[in-house]
Amino acid sequence: MNRFQIGASTICLILAFACCVHSADEATAPSNLEWLATKTHLTTEVVIPSLSLSGQKSDDAIQRATFREIQVTSEGGSCRAVLERGMVTFNDFGDGDFQQPPAIESHEVLLRVVSGIDRSGEGRRIYAVEFPKEKFLNRVYIVFSPGPVSPDCLLVVGGQAAPQVMKTPDSGQVGSEFQSYYSFNHIVPLVSHGQPNRLTAVSRRDTFAGKSGNVEMPGSSERRTISIGGRIGSTGWLIDDKNSVGRDAFGDIRFSTLVGFRSQQFVLEERKIEDPTNRERKIIDLVAVQNSGGPEGADTSRQFSLVLEAKSSDSDRLLIRTDGRLSNVEAFRDNQR
Repeated sequence: MNRFQIGASTICLILAFACCVHSADEATAPSNLEWLATKTHLTTEVVIPSLSLSGQKSDDAIQRATFREIQVTSEGGSCRAVLERGMVTFNDFGDGDFQQPPAIESHEVLLRVVSGIDRSGEGRRIYAVEFPKEKFLNRVYIVFSPGPVSPDCLLVVGGQAAPQVMKTPDSGQVGSEFQSYYSFNHIVPLVSHGQPNRLTAVSRRDTFAGKSGNVEMPGSSERRTISIGGRIGSTGWLIDDKNSVGRDAFGDIRFSTLVGFRSQQFVLEERKIEDPTNRERKIIDLVAVQNSGGPEGADTSRQFSLVLEAKSSDSDRLLIRTDGRLSNVEAFRDNQR
């Protein structure tokens, strides 16, 4: 990178950081928090790559995390955390299941209020998950969302920095500013059992444009944002964004380096296969177009597919195969839905 590129990136970084500094008054969170009482049972899907709550993946590779008997208010709460480990298999749609009964670890945990401004204005609430004997201390967080825009999600902090737990949750400091930005090893959607998908109207999905963020690259600690769009049955594009980002306590990107990356062209081919869940999902394979990957050519070690829901975009997925093996099942957010 030459001096001009470095200077331009630095200026853009400062501007991006400045744009995210607003007053607490601009985050118009709903004052009625009765929706928190509906959050009683949340779970991740069976995931790949596996979750690491301690930062040492070899020690605690977790394939599914479930939070049961949730009781939470604006001042805190508790629940039972159930962590499952075992060998898993995935079908063509990215649905995972355990090959045999998993090893189960269960904990009674506390939910401590964390301060911070939800700049989206949705009124989300973030809680630190406190395990007994300080296990996974200051690493695991749950973001509860009233909907309908953002899902509930599980955050696992990377590195040492972590959002600070409020010592006096009833002091009116929930809107206080965070002074730091964080990296997360995992940002995983949580599914609320018994609640319908937010989008129920049937509509054709001939075109789409969306992204998967915080994608863990196989064999690396690097995280990327992968954006994909186009028309099914025609050409599409993919951008593998390698910019470094800073996230707030809710996992939202608040600043980024602004290095440009050239898009790769693909043909978006629908794979004709029956959905075993009868949800009429589509599998869209991205078939690389020759000489579309920039000067060095396309990365042929990775193959990309999208799983698109017929009646809702809540559970869209990006599937990545590395050297022919499924390495990632990532949430995909379609900006057109």
